[in-house]
Amino acid sequence: MICLVGGQPIPNYIGIKQYGVSQAILLYTKEEEERGFKHLKSVLSSNNVSCTPHLVGAYDYFGVQALCKTFLESDSQKNIILNFTGGTKMMSVAAFDMFKTYKRRAIYVETFPQRQVFDFDFNKDTMERTPFTVDLTVSEYLPLYGQLIRSMDSPSTAEDKGKELEETVRRQLLTLGFYKFHSNLILGWEDQPSNKAREKNQVDFIGTRNCQLYIFECKAGELNQNDIAKLKTLNDLAGGTFGKAYLIANRISPEIEARAKELRITTVSGDAIFDLRSHITL
Repeated sequence: MICLVGGQPIPNYIGIKQYGVSQAILLYTKEEEERGFKHLKSVLSSNNVSCTPHLVGAYDYFGVQALCKTFLESDSQKNIILNFTGGTKMMSVAAFDMFKTYKRRAIYVETFPQRQVFDFDFNKDTMERTPFTVDLTVSEYLPLYGQLIRSMDSPSTAEDKGKELEETVRRQLLTLGFYKFHSNLILGWEDQPSNKAREKNQVDFIGTRNCQLYIFECKAGELNQNDIAKLKTLNDLAGGTFGKAYLIANRISPEIEARAKELRITTVSGDAIFDLRSHITL
């Protein structure tokens, strides 16, 4: 499978996993060398998927076409498929046009909201839509964004009121059908000291479902803007475009509520805490 690698590696990884790919040809740009490409290659290699990297120009239409043509005309690549979900638009158009010319297969992974794969077979002039048949574990998802799991399912460090809130939330989350679910996760970067990871990147609850990451932060005490900023940053770093963040607290001021809405963080407070199912979009 040829994958066009951009800043969001999840669609690449889903395509590879759904089609049972053992060999991946990764077309990436200099801008993504230390981000999407680096993390995707590392995760694929650890899952025994052979990777062949090719550096291309972000807007080199004819260069991308020439490279695709080389693989399309190779006798060893008769069953090659293109995943044109990632990369720049120019890369996507160039690769898509070449596969269409050679009447081969190409896929587009729609991660949200339908969670499906569009499968184009240009030899038959057909397009089929297939729902995701795979899911991602937390341990698969996080490294795709360069996050390391320092500690998983650790004991809670919250005070009594905090533990009571966490237990109320935990019992409900366990009934919502997450593919994988963990509590009190501590995250960090490869070059981040473990003590710094514990200080800044502790997550109360984290789970995956339908190839999306869900982060839940519980606060029994007073909230401030720093709490919102921390959750937003953590969701961006660990979840990427497809992550969802939830702030659950006994009381949330109108100011915090407004700021959370601006940052696309869902808030749950008061009596609604006892009915999380009605407030969590799965």
